Amino acid sequence: YRDPETQIAFAATWGQNPRFMASFADGTKLASECAILGNATGFGIWQRGMRGFAIPEIGDLPAKLDASELLAAPKVDYALGAAPGAGGFVVAHEGEPERSKSLHYLKMGEGPLHVFTRPFHLPHLEVPLSAARAVLWHDAAITPLGAPVLEVIALAKRTLEPGEVLDGVGGFAWYGLVETAATAASEGLLPMGLAEGATVTRRLAPDTPIRYDDVEVADSSVANVRRAQDNRAFPEP
Repeated sequence: YRDPETQIAFAATWGQNPRFMASFADGTKLASECAILGNATGFGIWQRGMRGFAIPEIGDLPAKLDASELLAAPKVDYALGAAPGAGGFVVAHEGEPERSKSLHYLKMGEGPLHVFTRPFHLPHLEVPLSAARAVLWHDAAITPLGAPVLEVIALAKRTLEPGEVLDGVGGFAWYGLVETAATAASEGLLPMGLAEGATVTRRLAPDTPIRYDDVEVADSSVANVRRAQDNRAFPEP
């Protein structure tokens, strides 16, 4: 399990914060990004935590996918170790044979699934540009479609004992995985946004999903807003 101590050397090499690096390495940041994408598109996931496709090249991904399944129920997911090694991708379906053939000619794969990539990630530019869009043009970089589709839940990173107070993202106590919002609500799973400051009330083994019943959530305006949102999106029968 990655935590700020395991990431000290790597963070120092690149002049970064060890806690930030831990949130990248333990998967919490990836889970957050994919949940945002899912809630903006309505796309779901195959399983808790997503699948994660270990492939040499991102162009190899279509061979791992079922076009008819994705057309019926689109998904968000990620690739492991795939060149070019950074950025994002979209797998698109082209059902018209001649257009698919043209994409094949343009080195976009054989089809009918074709991969479009953005092989870079420049947060030092993207963050201020997103802020400028919002302030100057009232244009959001990304917004949810409506009620949540995906959620990031907190799981124990190590054995947690009663009385412990959970730390924040990229810390020592927990990590985040993507789950469907409906499952998270029905199972009473603690969202990552309410984990920091919560007090553990029962012993939890590593990798145990943390439930509301396992902690006392710190009282805050964030917790109150979240409770109101949950009641609206998933009202109790």
